[in-house]
Amino acid sequence: MAASRKTSKTGSGTTGGKGGTQKATRRTSKAGDSKPKATKAPEKSQPEVVMTVTHDQIAERAYEIWLRKGRPRGQDYNNWVEAEGELLNGHPRG
Repeated sequence: MAASRKTSKTGSGTTGGKGGTQKATRRTSKAGDSKPKATKAPEKSQPEVVMTVTHDQIAERAYEIWLRKGRPRGQDYNNWVEAEGELLNGHPRG
């Protein structure tokens, strides 16, 4: 009967010889077996950039546009709107 007890202890998850009572541990994953999980970085809210363009800056740019176009008459409003758009969008038109 003693032999059957020993067998049942071994079968129940204990390891070790000579009366050892250590429990067997099972590794569920080995290092390098699992792929690293891609984690998405938390989105940081970008501060809203407010660009201010002064009246004088628009007037100066509109004047440059007027000169570039050959000083045409009656194009003040169009030059102003073009200058304002260039300054607000950050890139001049050719």
